[in-house]
Amino acid sequence: MILLRLLAALSLAGVLLPTYAQIQHPPEVSAQHMEDTVRSAYGALSFICGLQPVVERAQGQRQPIPSPQDTVDSPPTYTITDMVIGTIASIGSRKLKEFMEVPSGQVLLTQFTVQSNTAEDGTSSTWNECKVSWMDFKAPFQATDSNSGLGMSMTEVARVGSSMFTEPATYTHYAAFTVATEFQGKSTGPHKAFFLFGYNADGKEVVSPQDLYSGAQGLWKVLKQQVYPDQLLTSTFREAPGMAEWIKANTVADTYCSSVRSDLCCHEGRCGMAQSKVSLALEAPTSQH
Repeated sequence: MILLRLLAALSLAGVLLPTYAQIQHPPEVSAQHMEDTVRSAYGALSFICGLQPVVERAQGQRQPIPSPQDTVDSPPTYTITDMVIGTIASIGSRKLKEFMEVPSGQVLLTQFTVQSNTAEDGTSSTWNECKVSWMDFKAPFQATDSNSGLGMSMTEVARVGSSMFTEPATYTHYAAFTVATEFQGKSTGPHKAFFLFGYNADGKEVVSPQDLYSGAQGLWKVLKQQVYPDQLLTSTFREAPGMAEWIKANTVADTYCSSVRSDLCCHEGRCGMAQSKVSLALEAPTSQH
């Protein structure tokens, strides 16, 4: 199995959750589609991870920001470079270790939670949030080609992954890249990561993110789930201190919307809420959900 004991240790530490993300539209294999999928995944993760500290501050769980220049509430940022996209067949004989790095030192943990709010009239609302933190990670053993699977060919990785990543899928394409992660003044990378692209028995696209440094659980979540906080925008909590500023800062023009994501509009790695959807939500009375 991919990386054998090493991946098991990463999973137990909460660093990696090898699995799949299912996109509800027919499979596309254009290079642009795959690049947009990768960049929007990191953009969506940054977007949703920026909400939780603002909500906590609005609830009085955090002290007021000392100054507008303070970055304590800033979400993680991801800088993606050196992207190469192609078929698994074109790199079939190359080894896994050429496309992914084993963590050493600090890694970013992203944990999804569900936030709830109950208004004075008893109306409740919920939305997704993401908690981000750094964690020191040390591999329990020295990974080598023979004891970890780093020496596996990419053909074998795709074959094993077709049954390992939760849902049976046929992987045909890949997007390999380097990514640098920054959060609260600390950073990692650039390090190597990749996404596998394929399809399931129903012909629906399946995407498997493989990034051991940047919050793999969060990447899986944003690829699988909608993260647009619709109930927050239509609840009384939108009037809480700081929320209006967050909503404005994370609203983008509809021209950035695409078929890659149906919940957020993403452009060049940044994701936000569509202006038309936000306007419609804010025009509605808070009692209407």
